[in-house]
Amino acid sequence: MPVISLIENGPSLPPLIPPAKPGGCPRSVDMRQILNGIFYVLRSGGAWRLLPHDYPAWSTVYDYFRKWRNDGVWEQMVTTLRERLRVQAGRKATPVLAAYQARQQQERLKAGAAWEDHLLVFCNRHGGFSSRRARVRTFTGS
Repeated sequence: MPVISLIENGPSLPPLIPPAKPGGCPRSVDMRQILNGIFYVLRSGGAWRLLPHDYPAWSTVYDYFRKWRNDGVWEQMVTTLRERLRVQAGRKATPVLAAYQARQQQERLKAGAAWEDHLLVFCNRHGGFSSRRARVRTFTGS
């Protein structure tokens, strides 16, 4: 629940919102209202077009959501909020063990992908898989 209070209280989010692009018209919508509209749709599970009229136009809210999703702004917000919560709780901003495990998992996935590619090339050269049983035998080595 602390993350929700950080989000709803608001003073911690404005620095995380990307500034308006230079040039062009200044923003005509309140970014706090944009965030509230996004949180409303995500919490309610409703369609963007069903956004109440208390918020900016649904297309404007959705455009900001989509742009921030594609630019990685949401990941930055979550990371920043998580680090703030960890520091408030008296812990390090980033968990050392989790970072180490994530790096190990990435290495395992790369190695696994290389092994699967090698196996597919081998099977394609030798007639492929004829049945599920053959696939299981190939993967288990029996």
